[in-house]
Amino acid sequence: MVDEIQAAGSSYRPESISPRIRSTGRPSVQAGQADTKADKVEISELALWRAKLAGVPEVRADKIASVRGKLAANTYETPEKWNIAVDRLVKDLVGGM
Repeated sequence: MVDEIQAAGSSYRPESISPRIRSTGRPSVQAGQADTKADKVEISELALWRAKLAGVPEVRADKIASVRGKLAANTYETPEKWNIAVDRLVKDLVGGM
C-alpha cells in the first residue's frame, strides 16, 4: 500500500498521506445552530464545452467516407455547389449590412 506521495520530478522529500489534523469526533456545529458556510460549485468552461459536445450527434462514418472518396476522385466540388456557396455568401454579406 502506498503511504507517501511525491510530485514527479520534485526535489522535495515525500510526504506522508496521513491526515495532518486529526478529527475529534465531535460535530463542528452544535445541535440547533445553523451552519453559516454554504457549499459552492463552479463549473469550468471546459466542462460547459464537454456538456455541449455530449449533445452533438454521433459521427456518420458513411457520410465521411463518401465525402473523402469524392475529394480523392476530385468530384466533390462541382459548379453547382460553387454557385450555391457563392449565393449563400452574398446573402450573408448583404444581410449583414
